[in-house]
Amino acid sequence: MLDNFVQFLKKTFTYAEESNAQTPPTVSSAQQSAPKPAKAQPQRPQQSAQPFFAPYPEVTVRKANAIQGESDPQKAAKQQADNFAALRPKPGDNPFRMTVDKVFYAKGSGVVVTGVIGQGIAKAGTRALIVHAANKTTIQTRVLGIEKNGQLVNSAPAGSTVGLLLDQVTRNDVHARDVIGEIPE
Repeated sequence: MLDNFVQFLKKTFTYAEESNAQTPPTVSSAQQSAPKPAKAQPQRPQQSAQPFFAPYPEVTVRKANAIQGESDPQKAAKQQADNFAALRPKPGDNPFRMTVDKVFYAKGSGVVVTGVIGQGIAKAGTRALIVHAANKTTIQTRVLGIEKNGQLVNSAPAGSTVGLLLDQVTRNDVHARDVIGEIPE
């Protein structure tokens, strides 16, 4: 198919050269009888498609559908993405894990930690383990509540920015960069 495209370009360049060349003026029959000295026309260098493709030796031209806006490679890429998505684990398959971004005390409630859920689904009532980033010590706790976008929710999937209300934890027990993970039952 690339060869066809190159031939098309060569024909286009040849046609452009022919159309740009000066056409001889029309001569009446009386003027034809008197010979005129031939005027030397400057020769234009022959253009080819090779310099155009020189920096891109592996150019491929593919068939595309202009009406639907898809080409064969796009369909193949979408199919591969769908196949790959089927292999990925579902968000609920992995245990909940979150890195702590901020820690604060909510008056009347207790210690709240905020962060983005890295994997799994955080659920209210889940037993969790806090692993300190500095010394790798652990503390067991329970997630009493989850706040997402200013609303209390029962669960939040991976990628959500949430605030977790923790049970049996003081403000000094949790720090930024600590990891909270679900304890498998």
